[in-house]
Amino acid sequence: MTDHRDAVQTRLLESERRFHAVFDQSPQFISLLQPDGTLIDANRTALAYRGVTREQIIGLKYWDTFGARITADMQQTIRAAVEGAATGEFRQYDLEIRIDDNRLAIIDFSITPIRNRAGLIVMLIAQGRDITELRHTINRLRLAEFRLEEAQRIAHMGHWDYDLAGEEASWSSTLFELFGMNQADVTPSLQGLSQLVHPEDENLLREGVRHSLQSGRPYEIDFRVIRPDGVMRNFFAAGGPVRDDSGAIVRLNGIIQDVTGRRTLEQSLAKSVERLSTIDAMGQTVASSFDMADIYRRVLSAGRHLLATDAMIFFLHEAKELCIVAVDQVGAHQLMGRRIPEDEGIAGEALTMTRPVWVSGQECHRRRSSSLAQGSGLEPRSIIAVPVTWQGEVLGVLEAADRQDDAFNLDDVRALQAIANWTAIALGKTRQHQILERRLQESEAIAHVGRALSETLEPQAILDLIVNTAHTIVPRSDWAVIHLLRGRPEQLDPIAVAGTADNLSDYVIGPEEGIAGLVMRDGLPINVDDSQADPRSSAYARKIGLRALLVAPIQAGTRRLGTISLHCMQPAAFNDEDERLMTILGVQAGLALENAYLFDSQRRARGVAEAQRERLRVLADRIVTTQEEERLRISRELHDEAGQSLTSLKISLDLIRKGLPPDQPALRERLTDLATLTGETMDTLRTLAHDLRPPGLDTFGLNVALEGLCNDFSARTSLPVYYSGVELPDLSTSVTLTLYRLAQEALTNIAKHAGAQQVRVDLSQGDGAFQLAIADDGRGFNFDPNKHPGSGIGLVSLQERADLIGGALEITTNPGQGTRITVRVPYEGPEVTAEVTGLAKELA
Repeated sequence: MTDHRDAVQTRLLESERRFHAVFDQSPQFISLLQPDGTLIDANRTALAYRGVTREQIIGLKYWDTFGARITADMQQTIRAAVEGAATGEFRQYDLEIRIDDNRLAIIDFSITPIRNRAGLIVMLIAQGRDITELRHTINRLRLAEFRLEEAQRIAHMGHWDYDLAGEEASWSSTLFELFGMNQADVTPSLQGLSQLVHPEDENLLREGVRHSLQSGRPYEIDFRVIRPDGVMRNFFAAGGPVRDDSGAIVRLNGIIQDVTGRRTLEQSLAKSVERLSTIDAMGQTVASSFDMADIYRRVLSAGRHLLATDAMIFFLHEAKELCIVAVDQVGAHQLMGRRIPEDEGIAGEALTMTRPVWVSGQECHRRRSSSLAQGSGLEPRSIIAVPVTWQGEVLGVLEAADRQDDAFNLDDVRALQAIANWTAIALGKTRQHQILERRLQESEAIAHVGRALSETLEPQAILDLIVNTAHTIVPRSDWAVIHLLRGRPEQLDPIAVAGTADNLSDYVIGPEEGIAGLVMRDGLPINVDDSQADPRSSAYARKIGLRALLVAPIQAGTRRLGTISLHCMQPAAFNDEDERLMTILGVQAGLALENAYLFDSQRRARGVAEAQRERLRVLADRIVTTQEEERLRISRELHDEAGQSLTSLKISLDLIRKGLPPDQPALRERLTDLATLTGETMDTLRTLAHDLRPPGLDTFGLNVALEGLCNDFSARTSLPVYYSGVELPDLSTSVTLTLYRLAQEALTNIAKHAGAQQVRVDLSQGDGAFQLAIADDGRGFNFDPNKHPGSGIGLVSLQERADLIGGALEITTNPGQGTRITVRVPYEGPEVTAEVTGLAKELA
């Protein structure tokens, strides 16, 4: 008996060991509870998840073992679940447990009651597993499915799947919407899809799917569907077979997209491309020709075919009428050359309102031009009329007409506007071309007159050229005349005539008579459309039956010398362009006369000016020579007389100082000071003598003298001066001395005002001139070369010295950027241009 009991206990212990091994190794949270909820045991996973030991929680109520990791509401939920399980119910729910401050875990939790053989509940088993990631994955999957569904709905797309073995099909909800079907009323199937396909496309879809199954390749098919509501839609399908691990095809799937809008857009785009191509061809036609008849023919023909209409008509606006100048039509309606008032019909409406007019049906019949319809036999039921506008001016109207009601749409209106724009460009371009040709002709003629003005001072030849030019360029001129004020009392006599062989000697006009008198009074051109109806006309104009008259003044400055006029026996012959030309020719005639009047006085004035210039040059040479001779004399006197006297004085002072007895130190010190002062005075006199007349200037030339000047200046001021120069050919004494004095004065100004660290002096030659430049890196100053130097004596003096030798002075400076002074002198020799004031300043 004992052995049996021991064996049973051993098996029991082994069973318990195995139970605990499984119990503790389970990845799930497992807790053993008494029916009242008291915790008997918990496996390692449950303990680790709670972060407690068995001793801390064994004997506690199960809902109290979670502590602060669950909310009070969740604690009550667990308690109610335990109580329910104690009655024999299986309880399962999701439990949220706080892992840390930032993370919640979702636990799939259940409580199972355990009964003994008598059916009594003796234990409760609580199990749980962390499904946080699974729940998040499910949520992401649901979100992805929702987004896919929304994306398919936005893209008008659905997907489908067909199981070959089970012959079962599935459609996305968006596919039902695209087919106009209720998902609850329809079972997806390939047969159901085939019933929706347009009969003409059914075989195409079937063959595409069959070929995909046989070849194992994807497919793409365009087909049409007739929905249950009768609406036809265009669809695009793409998909292919799906294989299992063995490579066998087990399913078909794919997408179906509603492309009706895209197809409509493609058709509209194709039509737009066709229209744009046609309109572009019109642009090339317009750009390549100035032949308006050919442009009308090609543009209207292309426009009629583009709009698929019966007639294209172009009305040109002339003299308050609309005249048909171009037609492209079906049939033989007599439209060319017909005219209607500018406010009649639909074309008249477009002209007066300057906007497109689009009418159809009875409204078209009511508002059309009845006279045009009766005369031509064209009875349109639809009309679009578009004004042809160029630079704010309505040139005409382009009209499309058709015998059918509602023959046009808004795109046709826009297309006709584009055609009208090209027509306007063609008209404007042709007009501009004509104007340019006229302007070119005018420019050449005016240039010819201008050359004549420069080549001759004979006024009659130029006046004859001008009057012939006016008559030749203006196409409707019958003759042209130039009148000039002559005699006492003054009257306008005909001086030059072109275009007629008649004797116009009696065409004499009083200074205040007729249109010419008004032009002489006001100095402005006058264009008369009909002299016979104008009360201002002269008796001569009325006598000969003159109609159009254009008169412009001939004047020089404010002095009016005569008139130039154009004449025509037809009314309204001249325009603004003619008036502009006559004004220019009047100015040229005035110049010719003024040149002739001034020629003699200019010749006399030139002689006087040349004589005065020569006198000034001689005077300048004398001034410079006299000035330098005086400086040389003073320099020699300072050196020879004052210098020798000071030398003797210094020697005497030294002898007296040396001969004094030792007991007179004060007198010895005073004699020493006097000797030092005498030496300094000698140095000063030597410098003055050198500055008055540098000895090396006559002996060695300008280059060596400037180098010596720079060295002496640098030694005297401790300011570095860098000199570079070249030997120049023989220069006159005035030029050499002037450049030396200019450099001397510039260096003095730098020492006084510039605050420079260094100075550079350069003497160079080239291009028929030589150049002296003095540059410093000092503080610079504000200098405007276009303004007179004003009170700056130094700058005025530099300018006058440069002018004295015919040189050009240039000053380049800015605050903080130093100053550069450049004098450029031509080799031809100095020419005195200084005025008397400049010479006076030089002498001073």
